[in-house]
Amino acid sequence: MNIYYHGFWRMDWGLGNPNKTAALIAILMVSVWCIAYAFKRGFWIALLLFTGLGVCLVHTFSRGGVVAVCFGSVILLWQAPRPWLRSRVIGLLIAAWLIVGVSVWLEADKRLVQGAVQEDKSITNRLSLWRAAPRMILDSPNGWGIGNAGLAYGEWYQPVNSAEEYRTLVNSHLTWLVEFGWPARVLYVFGWFSVLALCWPGARYRWMAVSFSIWCTFAVAAFFSSVAESPWLWVVPGISAIAAIFARLAMNARQALVILPFPLAGTIGVFAAIGIIGVSQNSLPLHTDGQAVVIGNGEPAVCVFSSPSVFGNRAGRTLRECWTAPINSGGIAVLPLRLIDNYPLAGKTIVLGGVLPRQDCAKMNALTVNCKKVILLNPVFSPQDIGVSQAAVEKMQVLFGEFSQSPSAGAWQSFIGKPAPRIEGVGDFLPEWPRLLSSSL
Repeated sequence: MNIYYHGFWRMDWGLGNPNKTAALIAILMVSVWCIAYAFKRGFWIALLLFTGLGVCLVHTFSRGGVVAVCFGSVILLWQAPRPWLRSRVIGLLIAAWLIVGVSVWLEADKRLVQGAVQEDKSITNRLSLWRAAPRMILDSPNGWGIGNAGLAYGEWYQPVNSAEEYRTLVNSHLTWLVEFGWPARVLYVFGWFSVLALCWPGARYRWMAVSFSIWCTFAVAAFFSSVAESPWLWVVPGISAIAAIFARLAMNARQALVILPFPLAGTIGVFAAIGIIGVSQNSLPLHTDGQAVVIGNGEPAVCVFSSPSVFGNRAGRTLRECWTAPINSGGIAVLPLRLIDNYPLAGKTIVLGGVLPRQDCAKMNALTVNCKKVILLNPVFSPQDIGVSQAAVEKMQVLFGEFSQSPSAGAWQSFIGKPAPRIEGVGDFLPEWPRLLSSSL
């Protein structure tokens, strides 16, 4: 699907995402300068390729790609051999003005500077996502799970007055740090600092400035969008890293080992910053053990098995927005129905709604015996389906929406011996179930 900005097509090179294309172009723009190190006249070939790729980059309308290539280019200029020849400086200035001119012609400059001179929703949303990441990392030692960063943010950390849905945190690094557990988090950050240290240019290998610039450009591009998930973006950095490894192998052991302290120091610094920022943030007392998400401290006293038909697709978000009773020290756990047989429920209040799979119906009687209380909201299953005994009635509370289509209302009325209470103005879906629940506990 083609994407446009003010009527201009955003170039994507077939990748389906202009931001990923921009990241790839930015990496190629800095990588072409290896030609300048390889051939005596290679500078002009590299400059021509750099300019052509720069025009393509502008055509993607990606701000992250532009920032990334600027960052990488500054590194290349810093490491460029001295003295700078006047002809080359003039060539670079002409190339820069040509790229800027194309940007103005395409009106890309309006998007590129937007956010610096006025509020931009895209930037504002990114900042909101990134601010939540340190807290999300600390709240989940085992990680939120691959592919769940955007869902976890929307469910538990997004301001309730915002409704945007996200697949990721619009940042490859933060997305993976949130989704990974601690061992993988440490390895990921250590790996990035290791490859940067590996590619650090020295007096003997000035060409490694290109490898270092490639990885820095890639890192910056991946910070502004979730682009690193594309395997195409790893090809050129991977080749440059292999070249750097061979260069390091040509050094003596002492020269090669001198880089080791830097990845370790960088990794410690990153996680120290995450810890300081995360602890300083004001948020709900929330944590996850990889199964349940618990609001509160310690062992949860109430376990809510969410069902989309009753609680909606964002049960956690609704809980944050509508809960009115004080959260006790134990807290409230929200977890999927598939964990009903694997999660410790003895002495806890269980909240269920909607459909209960047949294999779980047979377990309900035992759960009812051991738990403190059972609250059923619009249950589709009947007392006979779960084999609950009459003695368990005292522990059970059954509620139905006024317009609920559940066929089991009559069965529960007969079992309890009186009409089940009705919730006025709702059907099977209970949009404010936390308020209802807080008044029932």
